[in-house]
Order: sequence, then structure tokens, then C-alpha cells
Amino acid sequence: MGNEVPGLVPIHELGTSTGDHWYTQDNAEYQYWRYTPGTPYTYYGIAFYAKPSAATGVVSLNRYWNPKNSSHFITANPADIPYLTGFTYEGISAYVWP
Repeated sequence: MGNEVPGLVPIHELGTSTGDHWYTQDNAEYQYWRYTPGTPYTYYGIAFYAKPSAATGVVSLNRYWNPKNSSHFITANPADIPYLTGFTYEGISAYVWP
């Protein structure tokens, strides 16, 4: 890759033609959605680098999914959570600097 930063992992971005985008550091997850024929996602590459686990000075980047409108919501702001009607928590995508 050439752009690796010690202690950080690549965060992969995937998206659909309808505008849904999401991010993952999970290699198996991104490879499944990138290489499995018929999936709706296009791989856009490495979006940024982040910490792979909790550390001093970083916050979790949380991923939510809404099956009704087939969209993801990504946030590091806990204040967003009460407004996520219809979304299911999928987990932490990465740990980022606020």
C-alpha cells in the first residue's frame, strides 16, 4: 500500500449507487462485500487510517444500519444516538480522533 502509518489500520469505504456509504477496518467484511458477485456495494478504497482499538485521545466511530431504507449512519457523537429511529447498531468501525 505504501501509506501505512505505524499503529494505525486502513479504514475501507464501500458504497452503493443510491448513496449509502459505510466504513470498516474488518478485512474479511470489506473483502466479502467487495468480491462477492451480486452485492450492491462498490469498493471506494481506503478512506483514512485510524486506531484499531480504544486508546487515549480517540473515540469510537459507530456504525448503524436502517433496513427500511437500506442506509448506514456513521457517528462518533453520542448525542446522535437518540435520533436514530429505525437504525440498528452494527458495532464500532474504528477509533478516531475527535
